[in-house]
Amino acid sequence: MGNDARRVQRVGQLCSTAMTYDELKAAIRAGTITPVRHGAVMQGPPASDGRQRQVELIAGTVPVIQGPDWALSHTSAVALLGLPMSRGELDRVWITRPPQGHQGHHRPGLVTRVCGLEPDEITRVGPYRVTNLARTTVDMARQFGFATGVLVADAAAARGCTREAMQKVVDRSARRPGNGIARRVWHSPTDGPRAEGSR
Repeated sequence: MGNDARRVQRVGQLCSTAMTYDELKAAIRAGTITPVRHGAVMQGPPASDGRQRQVELIAGTVPVIQGPDWALSHTSAVALLGLPMSRGELDRVWITRPPQGHQGHHRPGLVTRVCGLEPDEITRVGPYRVTNLARTTVDMARQFGFATGVLVADAAAARGCTREAMQKVVDRSARRPGNGIARRVWHSPTDGPRAEGSR
C-alpha cells in the first residue's frame, strides 16, 4: 500500500518539478499518467482493484482536507484496515469529524460524516488516522445495513476485534440512525470467527 500511495502526486508539485502542464496532458492522453482526483495524478494506468483505487484516492485527497481531529472512516477505513470491500461509494473518500462546528456533506470525491470520535476508536495506518476495527464495523453496519455489517464484523473478529469492543461503540451512540442494525450484527448467530473472537 505504501509504495502505491507514494506514486500519487499533486499536479502543482509535479508540474513545478518534472514536466509542463502540456506534457502532463499528453501523458494523460497516452495513458502513462492517470488522474486520481482533481489536482492529483499517479504514474501508470488506473488500478483494476477497488481497494487499490480507494487507497490511491485517499493519497490524493488527504492533503487537501482541512481542519483537525478528523479520521478516515467507513469505506476508506475498510480499505486501509484490510477488511472486505463490499460497497460504499468507492469513488469517494470517507471521513468522520467531531460535531463541534462541522456539518456532514457529500462533495465530489469526499463524504464527511459528523459524529463523536473517542480516542480509543482511532488507530493509525501509515500516516493516516483511521477508525479502528470496532468503530469501522459499527459505521459500516449503520450506513450500509445488516449484510454488509456481518461481512465486515466477521473479518474484524478474525483480526481480534471482540464483541465487547463492538458493544462499547454501539452503546456510546445508542440513538444514532442504524444503531439497532449494528447491535443485531454482533448478536446474530454465526459459525464463523465472530463467535470465536467474542468468547
